[in-house]
Amino acid sequence: MKFHPSRRRRGFTFTETLVALVVLLIGALGVMKMMPVSLQGSFEASMRARAALLAQKKVEELRRDGTLSDSYINDIAALTVPTSPASFPEDDRITYSFSGNSLLYPTPIPGNPASAQGVPRVIVRYAQDFRTDQQVLYELRFVGPGTP
Repeated sequence: MKFHPSRRRRGFTFTETLVALVVLLIGALGVMKMMPVSLQGSFEASMRARAALLAQKKVEELRRDGTLSDSYINDIAALTVPTSPASFPEDDRITYSFSGNSLLYPTPIPGNPASAQGVPRVIVRYAQDFRTDQQVLYELRFVGPGTP
C-alpha cells in the first residue's frame, strides 16, 4: 500500500517530543539555579537599605535629643576603634557603633572623602547572633548641628 502525502499522519514523533522535553528541562534548571542567587541579592539590598535608614535615624535621634554637641562629635571623631555594637530596637539583626575611622576603607584613599580619618560616623553591621562575619552594611558620616 502506498501512502499519499495528503494522507500521511501529522503530529510529533517520539524523538521530537523527547528533544523538546530535554530543552525545556535545561531551561527550567537554569532558572532554578539562578533563584537562590537572586533571592540572596534581593535580601542583601533590602538589608543595606534598612541599614541606611536606621543609621540616618540614629543621627537624627542624637540631634533631636541634643546629644550631638561639638564635644560629642569630637569624641566620636577621635575614636580609632569603633564603640561596642548596640542593637537597633527596630531590627535586632543589625547593630550600630560609632567611630572616627572607616571600616570600609581602613586606609585613606587620596581624593575619596569616605575614607577620611577623624570624621564621626555611624557604622552599621550585621549582629553577631545573626551573622558571625559582622559584615559592614553601611557607614554614615555626620557633622554637628551648626554645620551644613
